[in-house]
Amino acid sequence: MRFAMQSMLDRVGSRLLEHVERIGDLGSRPRPEQLQLATGLLAELLPLDEHRRAEVTVFLDFNTAARGNPA
Repeated sequence: MRFAMQSMLDRVGSRLLEHVERIGDLGSRPRPEQLQLATGLLAELLPLDEHRRAEVTVFLDFNTAARGNPA
């Protein structure tokens, strides 16, 4: 179970880092663009499509399982 959870977290983390790298220096952009880019980044954590829905489901299932088995 640890491997599956770590694998899912690695995929999400990589996707977020790629998004941050594409954004670059957020402070140099106009405020409306900053908000749009920040919204896009945070949307990566929401179940807005089938792929992200599966990730959120796995994450929630693992969190539920961790209640009984913290390891």
